[in-house]
Amino acid sequence: ITFKDKLTTRDIFKNFNPPAGPKNRATISKKLAMTLKTAFKKTSRPKNLPGLISPFLLNHLELCPKINQTRLRLVKQRLKSTGALNALMSGAGSTIYGIYPNNYTLKQASNILKKHYSIIILPQ
Repeated sequence: ITFKDKLTTRDIFKNFNPPAGPKNRATISKKLAMTLKTAFKKTSRPKNLPGLISPFLLNHLELCPKINQTRLRLVKQRLKSTGALNALMSGAGSTIYGIYPNNYTLKQASNILKKHYSIIILPQ
């Protein structure tokens, strides 16, 4: 789902203050690595890989005060309500995407989301 806001990447980074605290890259990377290591010990092809990875995904740029937080939250909630395990803003925010557990759920969600948004891109 794409945003048509007229913010540039420069605008976003100019107004961005990285958050402090436990959600830093090193902490998240270690937890994710341990989760994946445990999953791959059990099997060479974990069935719930999107479910294992999605809680660790975040984009600190979503916290930029120039971004329309209400609209961002609405789109993310709508993606999650259609079955997305997580929803995030890509990079500096031109796109919001959801991570779905399987293709069936993704296609069902696409049919619902097409009623609200003009641009929806599905992986091939």
